[in-house]
Amino acid sequence: IFLDAYPTRVPRLKAEIMNSHYPKYYDDGKQGPTEDQSPNPQKFWAVDTQMDGHPLNFVFRFLLHRDIASHSEYPILFEKGLRAALEKHGLGAKTAIGHGKFQIIPDEHEKIVRDVDGPTTKSAGSTTKRGTVNNLEKLLDRLSVMKKGDAGSIAAIIEKIDILETDLQKAELAKAIKDKLGSKVFKKSKKRSFLESLIGKNES
Repeated sequence: IFLDAYPTRVPRLKAEIMNSHYPKYYDDGKQGPTEDQSPNPQKFWAVDTQMDGHPLNFVFRFLLHRDIASHSEYPILFEKGLRAALEKHGLGAKTAIGHGKFQIIPDEHEKIVRDVDGPTTKSAGSTTKRGTVNNLEKLLDRLSVMKKGDAGSIAAIIEKIDILETDLQKAELAKAIKDKLGSKVFKKSKKRSFLESLIGKNES
């Protein structure tokens, strides 16, 4: 069950323009999309992604049935689908020009509950259920669905290595990134020495 998503602050609106270059063609279709037609700009309101120099954050909430939440793999698959919907496909209209697309911010306090009936434990100041997905698993899951040529997204994963708690976790993620990039791309990577240093710590 997907609940309503709300911004964490009251958003600010800004004017956007939708510019039809062939108004006669789109109006009644009697004339083709010829270059002798004048553009017809139409203004519409959009949510400004920045508030006082900071990104506008949204909170998405949903409820998982216990048969899904208690399964070992379903919550991970659900998160993969959710990430693809928000970060790659987007929500609503005009996603082709960037509207409705989100960037999920990893947070050590945010967990996916696998067992809704399990005992609760205190962790990092928040209440979670047993069987939660940790940050390493989240990053590995995100990495697994990326393409080798998607250097920008992989670079974003590299920037999040510091949220991992142990050197062993960092080394595991670094090795997975190295394998994902492949030997040719990895040799040219600006982060090669950084990743190799993390892997070297684990091997030593």
